[in-house]
Amino acid sequence: MSGWISVKNRLPKKYQYVLAASPNGDMVVACVFDYDEDVVFWKAQVDMGLECDMDFDPVCWMPLPELPKEEIV
Repeated sequence: MSGWISVKNRLPKKYQYVLAASPNGDMVVACVFDYDEDVVFWKAQVDMGLECDMDFDPVCWMPLPELPKEEIV
C-alpha cells in the first residue's frame, strides 16, 4: 500500500498539512482551507508558514511523516 488517499474517497481535516499530488505528478505540502458541497479550496505552503492558492486540484494526498524524535544535525 502506497499511503496515497484519493480525494474522491476522503479529504484531510481542515488545516491539516499533507502532501498533495496533481494529476501530472507534481507534489506540494498543502492543506484544505475551506470547502462546501461542490468545491474544495486548497492552500499550498510556500515558505515558512506562508500559504498561497493552489493552481491545481489535487487528485490524492497522504499524511506528512512525523519529525524524528532526536535532534537533526
